[in-house]
Amino acid sequence: MRQLYMLDGPEIDFSLESPWERTEGARKHKCGALTFMDTSVGGSGFLERTAAEMHLVAKRAIEHLDHKDCETACYRCLKSYNNQRYHEYLAWPLVMPDLEQLAADAPKKTGQENHD
Repeated sequence: MRQLYMLDGPEIDFSLESPWERTEGARKHKCGALTFMDTSVGGSGFLERTAAEMHLVAKRAIEHLDHKDCETACYRCLKSYNNQRYHEYLAWPLVMPDLEQLAADAPKKTGQENHD
């Protein structure tokens, strides 16, 4: 979102929930959730725009992450002073299949609105 819409760091924030385990039939897998927050009083509209243009957000993320001389993470793409405690866990190739799936098609409305 920050790359596509040229937002400054504090304009859009997020909260990462701790992972939880989910069972579907005999299959167990871990789930996680990001909650994005618009920090502008009254809202800036970027969350609604992002929901409608998630495929464009994903395409821009792919362009930003896949670059010369970076195999997992660097200060150009993912690393920063603020996330230095997590540098060993940063690896953009792990998220590429998910980003490519998001980038493939524009989001479609499901009829559900105003739900968590």
